[in-house]
Amino acid sequence: MPEYLAPGVYVEEVSYRAKSIEGVSTTTTGFVGPTRYGPVDLPLDIITGLGEFERVYGDRQQMQFSGSPSHNYMWHAARAFFEEGGKRLYVARIFKPLASASAGVNQNGRGSAELAGPLSGTGAAAFKGLNIQARFPGDAGNMRVRFTLKMGPNVLGQDPPLTTGGAPRPQVRGVLENDVVFIAQLSSPVSPLGGIFAVAHRFFDTASNQDSWKFVAPG
Repeated sequence: MPEYLAPGVYVEEVSYRAKSIEGVSTTTTGFVGPTRYGPVDLPLDIITGLGEFERVYGDRQQMQFSGSPSHNYMWHAARAFFEEGGKRLYVARIFKPLASASAGVNQNGRGSAELAGPLSGTGAAAFKGLNIQARFPGDAGNMRVRFTLKMGPNVLGQDPPLTTGGAPRPQVRGVLENDVVFIAQLSSPVSPLGGIFAVAHRFFDTASNQDSWKFVAPG
């Protein structure tokens, strides 16, 4: 606008034409819709390629809605966006909770199962109550999971007795709250492995006036 430095009458010509819309970058956009997998309640992350989209939200396979197959429109939209020169994509996944849980899938759509198998034998039956579920809802989270147990080092040791001639005090080292500990009485280094699994819990022992541990069978 002109700057008027003195009083008076001035005439200013104003164009009647509509101002043109300035161009903006179209390399950043956002999509909202269903995908085969991925977060539904987390802050949106920037997706910079189709491979990254598939890693987070699943591949191009068809989706199932009430038992009927449907095209995976979000995957096709993401592919077209990056093929046409798109650089940054925000994806907001939507998901409707199920009416009821089904075999292997809980009501929020996450694949879930009770831990069973090798740990269901003697001394470890209580571990069957451990529930495993997928991080996000969707068919891509339904998969077989295998747990392999590896015995760690011995955590049982001894502290010097409190009094002369007293018995050494048992001491547990390197254990954290809720660690699973295998307790066994071995008569020799080649004895057959037999014992129970227990969960470690820390508590304050009023008798010794210090923190101590107790080991409880799960359940």
